[in-house]
Amino acid sequence: MTRDARPLIGVTADISEVPRGLKNHREATLFVPQRYLHAIERAGAIPLILPANSSTSALRRLVSGGNFDIHPRYYGEIPLKELGVVKAQRTEFELEMTATALAQDLPVLGICGGAQAINVALGGSLYQDIETQFTGARAHEQSDTKYSGGHRITVQDNTQLHAIVRQRNLEVNTTHH
Repeated sequence: MTRDARPLIGVTADISEVPRGLKNHREATLFVPQRYLHAIERAGAIPLILPANSSTSALRRLVSGGNFDIHPRYYGEIPLKELGVVKAQRTEFELEMTATALAQDLPVLGICGGAQAINVALGGSLYQDIETQFTGARAHEQSDTKYSGGHRITVQDNTQLHAIVRQRNLEVNTTHH
């Protein structure tokens, strides 16, 4: 058997709640949006789904998003009453994995909540509730537009992102709480 030379890219999985009302179904489900995996394959790599209890030794990492908040204790704040759902196991795994990858100078890409995890792992903070903490903020919990765009951003010149996308303005979606 020959070794596949394509890079392996680990993608953190989200954890579903146990469905209510299903008597025989007592196990949570792991999931990753399929578009993340397809994008990795189109880029010539092999995606690996990383559950929150897996090893942090993957070669490359993609910290994906999810519909949850990072607990404010990780960035030195007391929770507001508007704080959303917190997934402790996933948050701890992603913060540990991100810190390990950064300490080893490995590439990490954060999508949605993954960008927030990288920010917190690097000592940054977050708005716990954009609507109540940032006067005049645009809506960030988009519904249908999250699959087709949402609002425009400006990419700073002379940054790695600008070198990759070669555009100054992009339309992005956000579902951040």
